Amino acid sequence: MPDPHAPTVTLVLDAADLDATEEFWSRVLGYRSVRRERPGLPNEVRTAESPLFPEMAVVFQRCTPRPVKGSTPGSLRRVALAVGSLAAMRGRLEGVTVVSSSEGPPPSVTIVEPNGYQLSLVERRPAGSA
Repeated sequence: MPDPHAPTVTLVLDAADLDATEEFWSRVLGYRSVRRERPGLPNEVRTAESPLFPEMAVVFQRCTPRPVKGSTPGSLRRVALAVGSLAAMRGRLEGVTVVSSSEGPPPSVTIVEPNGYQLSLVERRPAGSA
């Protein structure tokens, strides 16, 4: 029987430096490693989950360093994640490269993670708000 608490979405990202990638996602978004496959090998894969985003697991797969451009068909450039409060995340964002921010509505900030992927953190609107 499937685990009813398991993430419903899995995002798979290429990562040139698995340790730096894992540290960033842990510090900024609360992701923790839950599984490692082929540790130490060139094709190592790490899976992480976060209590802040229980619906989405992230898989980091080791790859050859390359810039993320978003211009190759099928490539990923940005992921948007809903957060409860950007103000509450301010400490987690210290030292992170900010690409853009908006007062909204809704307020948002777009940051860059170690492999060049952009993450847009968008503040959730309370139910019933315009």
